[in-house]
Amino acid sequence: MMSPIARQLDPRDVFSELPEFDPDPSLWGRIQTANVRRVRLRRLRHASVIGAILLGVATTWLWEFPQRLTISAERLSSVNWRAHSQELQDQWSQRADRDMDPHIQAHLRLLDSELQAAYDRGAAEPELAPLWLLRGQLLQSLVENESGRSRRMTRI
Repeated sequence: MMSPIARQLDPRDVFSELPEFDPDPSLWGRIQTANVRRVRLRRLRHASVIGAILLGVATTWLWEFPQRLTISAERLSSVNWRAHSQELQDQWSQRADRDMDPHIQAHLRLLDSELQAAYDRGAAEPELAPLWLLRGQLLQSLVENESGRSRRMTRI
């Protein structure tokens, strides 16, 4: 048994009393147009956000690119590495114990001969800079060691 309040709120009774009519024929066209407009605006917003992010990244990259270029040019300059190598050689020659490990001495002689050959054939910066860098690293290892000899483990 249904209560009188539930009987009054029965949706079938409420909707059965409403009039029926055909919708305007242009209604579906307006709905479709509104939906297409909504989709286009959403895509435009997404494209705008992605474009702003890409613009920010490109601006940052282009802003720092000249700085990276000058750093790499300084890093690849054989003149800088040659001066650094000369400073290290001067530091090493001022030491009291200038005994050199034969292994390092052989590497230095090999690098010096490669450098001389490169200068003889008129080599450019990209070829000279890595050779000067390696020479500087070898001399740095000599200067940093307590003695000029490298430490090796000897097995008996």
